[in-house]
Amino acid sequence: MIDVHDMMVGNFVKDPCDPCEPVEVYKVYSFGIGNNWGDYYDKNEIEPIPVTKEILKEIGFEEYEDLPLEGVFYRYWDKDYKYKLDVRDFWTNSQRKWSVHIDNGDCNTIGSGEFDYVHELQNLVRTITGFSLPITKEMIYGLESR
Repeated sequence: MIDVHDMMVGNFVKDPCDPCEPVEVYKVYSFGIGNNWGDYYDKNEIEPIPVTKEILKEIGFEEYEDLPLEGVFYRYWDKDYKYKLDVRDFWTNSQRKWSVHIDNGDCNTIGSGEFDYVHELQNLVRTITGFSLPITKEMIYGLESR
């Protein structure tokens, strides 16, 4: 279950009727969310979509080796090269699976955060940068189960 206070228009969550189908949040209410087809979902039915490396790659993140740390990270530049996002599945200070480090176009740090779910990554990026990751339903359909 997701707290509706964590929802923003444009977030993606699992469709309660088909958990493999993502739903884009079109409206947020105190009792739940609505999609652009006029369907409403009770807040107790809403489930998050876990971030996977497949979802990151589908969104447009590229995988890089992090040689000093013997791991990998995923990098995304927005289309105007104003923001660089580096996502890792380590370097977290909490129980979260992923961390994001965000730089501006001059490679100066402007923010960071930790997340587990697609809507949390969307909210972090939007809050820190003001731009929305170009995610579509088709990009993440069925990928969270892999």
